[in-house]
Amino acid sequence: MNRLLFLSYNHYPENIYIPPHTHACFEIVYYFDGHGSTTIGAARHEFKPNHFAVISPHILHDEKHAAESDLIFIGFLCDNLSAGTMNKVFEDDDRRTIAQYMLRMKHEFIAHPEGFSEVLNVMVEELATQIKRISGIRRHNTPNRDSLNFIINYMDENFRHKLAVSTLAQMTGYSYDRFRHLFKEKFGVSPQHYLLLKRLEYAKMLLIHTRTPVSDIAVESGFVNSAQFCTLFKRETGMTPKTFRRQLYHAEE
Repeated sequence: MNRLLFLSYNHYPENIYIPPHTHACFEIVYYFDGHGSTTIGAARHEFKPNHFAVISPHILHDEKHAAESDLIFIGFLCDNLSAGTMNKVFEDDDRRTIAQYMLRMKHEFIAHPEGFSEVLNVMVEELATQIKRISGIRRHNTPNRDSLNFIINYMDENFRHKLAVSTLAQMTGYSYDRFRHLFKEKFGVSPQHYLLLKRLEYAKMLLIHTRTPVSDIAVESGFVNSAQFCTLFKRETGMTPKTFRRQLYHAEE
């Protein structure tokens, strides 16, 4: 049986503590903003914007809001949730699927159109299915930070080819924004800048050790064209490729 029992939406100021309590039904708490922690049973979990907690019936839980928070929570009966999705805090997916369901349920609850209770009961079942899907993705498909080591090796081997950051993110299993954040955190530069530095390093080697024309070096190093190469080279080094090469030749004389 899938049935919505209650729905509430609250705004909490910072430093609010909700003492331990239980419900005789399942509960989902969606945190739209703010941050803090919740203890569910014996485990403590941190929450941030676009996180949600799934709590089993009769499980003691509390909340500590370290910052102002807006949230929606619902109580419901459901026969479509498994033990693996119980008493945990999850991060919503990139499409904010759970947030959309919660907001649609809030709208239906407030508007009270004809048949709204039946619609809400149907949405409970759909919501439970989406939660199982997201928890399954997080459990079985959680990317490993070691994948960043593999991806930088791939970039080192293929920097002269066209590499889209979105494609690199997909290869690691992270979202585009998460990949960029973790990459910069680990290597100190963004993926785009890392590729640029690798291409410039290779171009400098060609400028120093060959007589290859600048236009050919640009393409061979992975740049779109000579104009892009010269612009980026001067931005990073303070001189044009021709000036760089000419100074080296003069230094050797």
